[in-house]
Amino acid sequence: MNKFLYIENDIFLAEIVLQIKEGNKTVIIARGNSMRPFIMDRRDQLILAPVQTENLHVGQCVLATTNLGKIVLHRIIKKQGDQLTLCGDGNWNQLEYTSTHEVLGVLHGVIRKGRTYYCTGRVWRFYSWCWTKLYPIRRWLIGIDYRTLRKWNM
Repeated sequence: MNKFLYIENDIFLAEIVLQIKEGNKTVIIARGNSMRPFIMDRRDQLILAPVQTENLHVGQCVLATTNLGKIVLHRIIKKQGDQLTLCGDGNWNQLEYTSTHEVLGVLHGVIRKGRTYYCTGRVWRFYSWCWTKLYPIRRWLIGIDYRTLRKWNM
């Protein structure tokens, strides 16, 4: 019989953040749909790495505490000084705000079906750039994606 260990999210995230602050890369399973289509719920594994705040830039995915106290993994869509505007790839109208000091880690790569896609790779950077530029029409693109998946029962 399998036994499962249930860990409260606050405790789990605190340990992840501690590992990142100690300079370790950490792998977690993606949860939620806010980063679709780049990151899929419960399918993808996320490699999180320590952050160098001076290197943060638009298009980068970060693990951060928002101004409302929520921890999210979302993409930077605007940077003004040390103030950041974040948005999940699967969101079209929900923005979060934080500062560079509240960034806990950066997305280093995604493991999908046994293959690792690094965020520094040319393909990932190209798709990230395109998706960031498509922000004004993301609403319709996301709607098409969800309808297609429902049609195919995925």
